[in-house]
Amino acid sequence: MNDTSAYDALSTRHRAFVDAYIVRGFNATEAYRATYGCKATSAASNGHKLLRNAEMQAAVKERLGADGMDGNEVLFRLSQIARNIGMWHLRADGTFDMETLTEQGGAYVIKSIRLDSAGRIELQFHDAQKALITLARIHGLFAPKKVEIEAGSFGAPFSSEYLAESLAKVKERASRLREEHLAERAAGRLSPERMAEDAKRRREEDEADAAAARLRTGK
Repeated sequence: MNDTSAYDALSTRHRAFVDAYIVRGFNATEAYRATYGCKATSAASNGHKLLRNAEMQAAVKERLGADGMDGNEVLFRLSQIARNIGMWHLRADGTFDMETLTEQGGAYVIKSIRLDSAGRIELQFHDAQKALITLARIHGLFAPKKVEIEAGSFGAPFSSEYLAESLAKVKERASRLREEHLAERAAGRLSPERMAEDAKRRREEDEADAAAARLRTGK
């Protein structure tokens, strides 16, 4: 029985290509250039051609399975960021215990590290509130954006017939008011208030037409 993994069965150069492909964000061209040191034009065609090889695909999948992050680890890391564990390593004198954080595998909570003008290290941690919001969405703690409209106290959804009838009434009323408006305008009795009211009626009519069209098409 052959227990050699798909990755180990590759040549040294092909293993290097697989590693470069994953590290460089699944960019076959850049991975091929890094491995073989050729021009971009040939790297583009050769890199994608190499990836079509079944053995290479199996090796990539195997490496992703070994190095990938499962759902539990994602939730754990988000939880650590949300708890702002980086601040747990802040000493009383204002210094930061980077060694302990790194030894405990928590360096991922750090977003950036830089030196200030005095040569002191400044750390920026990932946003704890943003991590909390992400966790809340994952756990379904936010109310859904879409809610079902209910009619009366019985909790029964509006039927398409009821909606069609209601929309027809709105359309009829809007048409009648429009005729009245045209008559008043012809008689020279159109005031600014009536102009605003007419604009509102036009919107109602447009909305009624659009809703009726959705009912007809089912979209």
